[in-house]
Amino acid sequence: MISTIKKILLPLSVLVILGFVLFMINQISGVYLMLKEINQLTANVVLVVLCAVAIGLVGWPLLLFLKLPRAISLPKSEGELPRYRQHLLKRLRRNEILRAQGIQPQKVEDLAESILVLNQSANKVIQQTATAVFLTTSVSQNGKLDALTILATQSRMVWKIAHIYYQRPSLRELIYLYANVAGSSFLASEIEDLDVSQQVEPVISSFLKNSAGKSIPVIGPTANIILDSLLEGSTNAFLTLRVGNIAQKYCACNEVVDKKSIRKSAFMESASQLKGIVMKSSGQIMSGLLKATRKAGVDTLKSGWEGIKNTGVKVAEGISEAGQKINPFRKKEPEI
Repeated sequence: MISTIKKILLPLSVLVILGFVLFMINQISGVYLMLKEINQLTANVVLVVLCAVAIGLVGWPLLLFLKLPRAISLPKSEGELPRYRQHLLKRLRRNEILRAQGIQPQKVEDLAESILVLNQSANKVIQQTATAVFLTTSVSQNGKLDALTILATQSRMVWKIAHIYYQRPSLRELIYLYANVAGSSFLASEIEDLDVSQQVEPVISSFLKNSAGKSIPVIGPTANIILDSLLEGSTNAFLTLRVGNIAQKYCACNEVVDKKSIRKSAFMESASQLKGIVMKSSGQIMSGLLKATRKAGVDTLKSGWEGIKNTGVKVAEGISEAGQKINPFRKKEPEI
């Protein structure tokens, strides 16, 4: 699947770059022809300057990218593992989070302890991000806006995780991490094996059996709104947990693994973490929705009562005026 995507993206990338180059040439030639009508020397000077600026702006980032060290890839065999661990050990010695806790790994045997400390920091980021996604998407209920919000939130989460393990990741390392996380999370061949309902529904059922779930009112519309919100938020939180755990496993790898094992391990961890997030944060969702429902009901009753009262006043005034007109004992005002 990845090789197929590369075959598709490569010609598209060449097409985009070629189109951009042609656009720049067209703009520069337009400026040159315009100035040529005024002065040939000025047109030649401006042409040289614009070409130099264009080549510099395009070539300098490309040169910097090519000079960056290659991102270290996960070991695919036991023979690649020692070199990978030495590289990882060298990197962790400069890790500021480990230094702050007085940990500086010197041997390969120290890698497990160091990675465990960094895993704790990464887990906090993953839990906070998934909780935020659960709360926002449960309340929002806006599909298109939620999709963009979740994509931005998950991208930022991967960025934070990369900085926990890499501290100052290079551009190539970030590209490598984002590409592998996206490939393991969103490719069609991987999603076919992902049945979110099998993980979300037991959590919702467990929540309903819990004391917090029993407090949902029996009113049909209110209960349906709350359950739909919890289901929406739980699904998005589960997918966020999965992306975070995949990114963590790529950054904290210390053994020979493949993408399939990383995906399955992240799936199981996300399922176990989801229940805690739903149980901990669902109270805020319920209280907010119930408060909004009560407020809407009170406002409706108030507006209805005001309408009835105003109508009654108008009817009473009309009856009073009509009675005064037909009253035979009504004193007539003296004519002036």
